[in-house]
Amino acid sequence: MTLPLHIIWSGNPEIFASGIFQFRWYTILLVLAVILARFLFVRSMESAGVQKKSAQNYFLVILISSVILARIVYVIGFDLSVLKSRPWQLLLPFSFKGGFRFLGTQVFSMPGALAGIFAGIWIIRKFLKSAVSFRVLLIQALIPFLLVMFMIRIGDFFNSEGYGIPTESKAGVIFASPVARGIMDVPCCVMRTPDGENPLTKVVAEKGNTLIHHQSGFKPVILYLWYKPGSNEQLVREFLIGDIKAYLFDRKDHFYEPGDDALHYTVFLEADNTYIARVQTVGIARHAVQIYEALVFLVLFVVFYTKRNELVTRDAAGIILFVFATIHFVLEFLRDGKLLKIIPLHTEQLLMLPFMITAIILILTARKQ
Repeated sequence: MTLPLHIIWSGNPEIFASGIFQFRWYTILLVLAVILARFLFVRSMESAGVQKKSAQNYFLVILISSVILARIVYVIGFDLSVLKSRPWQLLLPFSFKGGFRFLGTQVFSMPGALAGIFAGIWIIRKFLKSAVSFRVLLIQALIPFLLVMFMIRIGDFFNSEGYGIPTESKAGVIFASPVARGIMDVPCCVMRTPDGENPLTKVVAEKGNTLIHHQSGFKPVILYLWYKPGSNEQLVREFLIGDIKAYLFDRKDHFYEPGDDALHYTVFLEADNTYIARVQTVGIARHAVQIYEALVFLVLFVVFYTKRNELVTRDAAGIILFVFATIHFVLEFLRDGKLLKIIPLHTEQLLMLPFMITAIILILTARKQ
């Protein structure tokens, strides 16, 4: 039997980490996205006759309002526990446990960011007294926003966030990176010394050849565990049977390791008297929705940016907003998450509906004008 192709993503989200400081790929991608978006927005506004300083101020207002509303909408719509247990994280999405760490782009809401763009444009016209029309400002803001979302989704992939539902597709991805990193933090050995030191130096995930269990998205995976010098065979086996088995059983989001079946493993003793364990398990291949969205956003950005003058002339803010919101709405069906009880939609999709309606209104009113 030929097994379907699949991809194992085990890349490290960190470029480097030193002490409490962690420098991650999505952080640098997000910073780069903001810099590029600022450049493009200011350049486009200058072409529309706005002074550079004013254009820079406009961008700052839109950026701040987008970040604030993206965070507030996320907390209200997805994680109200923040207000009770960690109220400071409402506007400061950072964790100080185990070092200073940005919680990631998944603690922000895309509909919230869109609402922030609208709020920022309202502030620009109301308080900064901009003579540029609402629709033109919206077009000039949405096009760089597409580039920002492209960068963010690539960062999400690096960080194994925002993945999709299980799939038998050959494009399915097993996000092994969180599991491999988690194994390096598992204490040894619960059967003898709870909360003991982790005995590993490295964990590597590779494709397997034999599928032990079968269900939608299940793919064979081999985990190689390198033990620290001085580890004896008893410790190696205890760690595998007691700790690794329990950890894989708990990681049902990325791996399937049933509790009623013994762990399939082999132990090797290397020439330097160090041990390597080969664990045969099952990974769950999922849609890489982050990559799907990233590619679509990149294509839309290139198309809309090259046609930006024509879009402004045609008053096409509604078209940009509708295409963007609709694509995100549709791709959310592939993303992993709980459906609402009332209607078979995700919360994110429900929050996108007002923008799709707004886009239709903008399109219809533009035609009338």
